[in-house]
Amino acid sequence: MEVTQVVNRYAWYDATKLTTEVLTLYKAHLSVEGWDEALHEIGKLSSETILSVKNAESLLQDVEDIPVLVIAGAEDSLISLKSCQVMASKLVNSRLVVISGCGHLPREECPKALLAAISPFITRLMSVSYSQSVQVYFKVNDT
Repeated sequence: MEVTQVVNRYAWYDATKLTTEVLTLYKAHLSVEGWDEALHEIGKLSSETILSVKNAESLLQDVEDIPVLVIAGAEDSLISLKSCQVMASKLVNSRLVVISGCGHLPREECPKALLAAISPFITRLMSVSYSQSVQVYFKVNDT
């Protein structure tokens, strides 16, 4: 069995949703010349720069005030719920949403539940952004 199929089977909680067509789509990139070398270089660069402990801690401090929505599939076998909880706890302005009955790919496996998690978050951000824009507008025009 190909590596892609093995990884995809672990990524999905509900194997009935992992059809032959879906597997074929996930393998499409394999036909692009040089994709594996590019993936290796991106991974290497990321681990040497962005993902180093020092840089990760610095990045967390840089974004601590930014609202973050962390979404986890309750049945994700690739990234543990505990890891998502730890990440969310390190982000001061974060919210963790756990989607039950979902694995690693909520956009594929549980799109309605994913949308239900994302929509209120975006609505709240837009509301805050609009409110701040109105305040700035009136402050500028009051002078």
